[in-house]
This record gives sequence, C-alpha cells and structure tokens, in this order.
Amino acid sequence: MSTPSLHDRLADEICKIPESHLAEVFDFVHYFRLGLEAAGSNVQDSPDNDSIAAFCGSGRGGSVEKLLEDRRADLERES
Repeated sequence: MSTPSLHDRLADEICKIPESHLAEVFDFVHYFRLGLEAAGSNVQDSPDNDSIAAFCGSGRGGSVEKLLEDRRADLERES
C-alpha cells in the first residue's frame, strides 16, 4: 500500500473537523492561498518561510488585517 499524499492526509484531517468549525478552516486555507498568490509564489509549491511571512503580513503579501477586511467584504456581498 502506498503512502497517502499530503493532499490526501489534509483531506482526511479536514473530514474529521466538526461542521461548526469548517468555515474557520476554509478561511485560513483560502486566505493562505491568496497570500501565496499575492507574494508571487506558485500555489502548487510547498510553503516556505517567505510565503508564510508574506501571508502573515510582512509587507510582501499584504497584512492580515487587509485579508480579514477583504473576507468581511466578501461575506457582506454574499448576504
């Protein structure tokens, strides 16, 4: 039997999260990906310290506050 890929392992973990907390996980994953894109990183690459720093607001990928503001705006538009 082969070793599960990281994508498979991640999907398994997400399936174990209670439905009431999935929105938080989605927000984290979604905005992490957006932070990688804003930093000019290939989304398929493994995150490294630079991409994580960009996501966290080092100035290269925008601030966490800006990402949260964008998410709130998205939610308001969906309402």
